[in-house]
Amino acid sequence: MARPLKFKLKDYDFISHKFPKYHDLLVSRAFQHGNEMWIEIKNESDYDSLLDNLCLELGDALNDNGELNADGLRFEEAWDYADREGVPFGEK
Repeated sequence: MARPLKFKLKDYDFISHKFPKYHDLLVSRAFQHGNEMWIEIKNESDYDSLLDNLCLELGDALNDNGELNADGLRFEEAWDYADREGVPFGEK
């Protein structure tokens, strides 16, 4: 595993209810580590795929003014937390 995404348990649960298609991408590679759900990332391509799908989900979470709705903002915040280490692949 290159580096995991590290979601808070409550954020992972939120994603499972509000963004079930995205959750389906995570569930097979998720494991609990303390108070977090770690998502196994194999390589940069794997990461890029999850990021691309995140962008698609956030695109569907826009209001009439083109801004993220409350669920979209929460999902974005959850991703920012999960991806907080941000160490480039191959450097760790």
